[in-house]
Amino acid sequence: MTDFDIYYKKNISYNFKGNNLDFRVSQVIFSSQNIDTGTNHLLRSLVPEEYENCKVLDLGCGYGPIGLSLKKANP
Repeated sequence: MTDFDIYYKKNISYNFKGNNLDFRVSQVIFSSQNIDTGTNHLLRSLVPEEYENCKVLDLGCGYGPIGLSLKKANP
């Protein structure tokens, strides 16, 4: 028996604020080839003061690049 999930076909690497993140992505969800332009623009436009001491709910949003990137940058 192999230890892999047939739905996960790709790894996406993304660098946010000096943090390297790797996402295991299914080919059947939105933006499965790369972080989409809108998400990238939104994340790059945030400054630390805007999301410091804030909570982020990233629920049912694909593979979670927004919430995970913000959490990694501001643990």
